[in-house]
Amino acid sequence: MVLSSIRIPVQNGDVGLIFATYLCDVVGDRAVQLSNEHMHFDWFEPGRVAELLTISYPIEFIEKLKRLLTD
Repeated sequence: MVLSSIRIPVQNGDVGLIFATYLCDVVGDRAVQLSNEHMHFDWFEPGRVAELLTISYPIEFIEKLKRLLTD
């Protein structure tokens, strides 16, 4: 997990972004149900996540994501 410096505007100010990463195998079409605290979800391979987050997240976190499938 990593706490980002990214701020997301909401009606009464802003909220921070906490990024949680889980490595798992998904079998079949699994419905994901979001709570009212969540805005969106998506599925990505670890390498693609590392590419997408390079600008906003600490390099140590990005390097760990890149190594997930090789360790």
